[in-house]
Amino acid sequence: MKTVLRLLLPVFCLMLLAACGGKQVPTREGDLPPWMGTLADLRQFPQDLNVYAKAAGPDKALLDAEEQAVQDARFNRIFFGPWDMGKTSMRKRDVAAIFRRARGFKRDDIRWSQTEWDQISRNAHLRTFPSRAQAAITVRNTDLREMPTHETRFSEPTPDSRANPFDYFQYSLLPPGTPLLIAHTSLDGRWHFVECPVAGGWVDAEDVALVDQEFKSVWRSGRYAALLRDKVTLPGVGPNGGDGQANIGTMLPLNSESAEGGLRVLVPLKGPDGMARSAEVVLAKGDAVPKPLPLTPGNVAGVGNVMMGQRYGWGGMFGDRDCSPLTRELFT
Repeated sequence: MKTVLRLLLPVFCLMLLAACGGKQVPTREGDLPPWMGTLADLRQFPQDLNVYAKAAGPDKALLDAEEQAVQDARFNRIFFGPWDMGKTSMRKRDVAAIFRRARGFKRDDIRWSQTEWDQISRNAHLRTFPSRAQAAITVRNTDLREMPTHETRFSEPTPDSRANPFDYFQYSLLPPGTPLLIAHTSLDGRWHFVECPVAGGWVDAEDVALVDQEFKSVWRSGRYAALLRDKVTLPGVGPNGGDGQANIGTMLPLNSESAEGGLRVLVPLKGPDGMARSAEVVLAKGDAVPKPLPLTPGNVAGVGNVMMGQRYGWGGMFGDRDCSPLTRELFT
């Protein structure tokens, strides 16, 4: 593992430097703006991870097969851990701490008022926290939030959130198929406080479906596919039956390979009764691989290069990445 970290640390540092280099941002497709050339490290160090993989030996095993199998099984236990919980591990006082005093700016130079803050607090209804302990799953990409609101909270006046992508209500972006434990629901029913493999926070109830024991058994099959690309289309899983998208970091149960070399995987859908059901979709060849992909410098470079040059997004803002999901999704 130390070898892995030595290989990846310079790459992560370079990407973080790129993220902080200025207020213009590259597109998610990876076009580099002129200001990136003003940083010496970005001029001196190749921005193609294959260069480093070649130097390390692209096919060198960074973990032997036995150890990788152990770590993969551990990953799966953590990933599905919320479904094994009988109650939340979050304490009410920790969840409630943010609700006490209004802070920050909503947008432009408009500050949050205590009246607005208290209104969100009343809807959170934390006097009864925790009120539930129910297994669930995300059915599409969804934001994990510090408070039950889609409004933003900035530390300074922010007329353009693209130029200052630090919404401090934002914890993370959860991909479709993420196991959850619902610990509490807001008074209006529009938000759930959940625990997931990443952290605890509020998610939009529309993006979540409840799971029963049968669904759990199907999804814990032990055979999974992990996405290798961003913006992979998942037919029929978007709002109102439209297509959805998933990115690197998404993990789905694997059924079989298709005749064209793609993978047949299960995706979660939300039924009219709020319960999750599974549908099979075919991912195109190259969009995903059976997990785990052997941990070699060449494979790390292949996945990491997809994310090079993308804009920075605090906690997954705008569907983009900061340092935590970059690391987590690369290793997924």
